[in-house]
Amino acid sequence: MGKQRLIAVTDTQRDALVRLRDSAPKAYVRERAAAILKIADGTPAAVVAREGLLRPRNADTIYEWLDRFEKQGIKGLYIEPGRGRKPSALPARRQPTSDPKGNSRRTKVTVTEHPRRVLAALDASGGPRLTGPRSG
Repeated sequence: MGKQRLIAVTDTQRDALVRLRDSAPKAYVRERAAAILKIADGTPAAVVAREGLLRPRNADTIYEWLDRFEKQGIKGLYIEPGRGRKPSALPARRQPTSDPKGNSRRTKVTVTEHPRRVLAALDASGGPRLTGPRSG
């Protein structure tokens, strides 16, 4: 059997963890704070992973939370910016188009919204006058 991993938390850290566990806006922060508190109280991380949280977790996940908490403190419980799934649809991008001589004449726009909404927004903002698709 492996050696139990111990973690010591200061009174200030414990107060912050209790506050996060009880009232953090994000559920994942509440869960991570609860896990750290249980481990600090002497429950083995493998037991916390298996039966100490709302749903079972992989023990390696709990150890990752512990590592980040030990290195970064409370800040380590939060997901860092740039992590996670990226948007599947990119926002509109402008790409200059040019004629054969290299002179830029117009801008090509990739639109992710319905064309009628784009036309309405341009009309409302006083932008260039465009015509919509012709019917029939």
